Amino acid sequence: MSKVWVCKIGTDENVEIPKGADAPMRQAVQEAFEKVTGVGARYAFTGWGGQLTKIERSIVDDTHKDEPLDGALFEDLCRPLIEYMASHHHPHTKVIVTNVGAELMTGEMGFHTEEFLKG
Repeated sequence: MSKVWVCKIGTDENVEIPKGADAPMRQAVQEAFEKVTGVGARYAFTGWGGQLTKIERSIVDDTHKDEPLDGALFEDLCRPLIEYMASHHHPHTKVIVTNVGAELMTGEMGFHTEEFLKG
């Protein structure tokens, strides 16, 4: 399986981008990749026309803290973690995510009862 690092970089729509601007950016990324990893990149796909996801757009526009979290956005955020968990851990592994960190836990034994709930 390939290891792929993704980067999105951009500016406001009214900013003029000179022709051929992607070549030096692609070159800089490839040089940085080799400096960090010690090996040259096998491939690099670049070009204009990429799109931001809904959550990326809300971060760029600084509206992500003002919007209530809707079900579809929550699902979009959770799917990559669920996919990772399914591929790398057994079904008794859980992740608890807070606004300051995440904790990976594995359950040894479990028991569920509602017998003692009041109300």
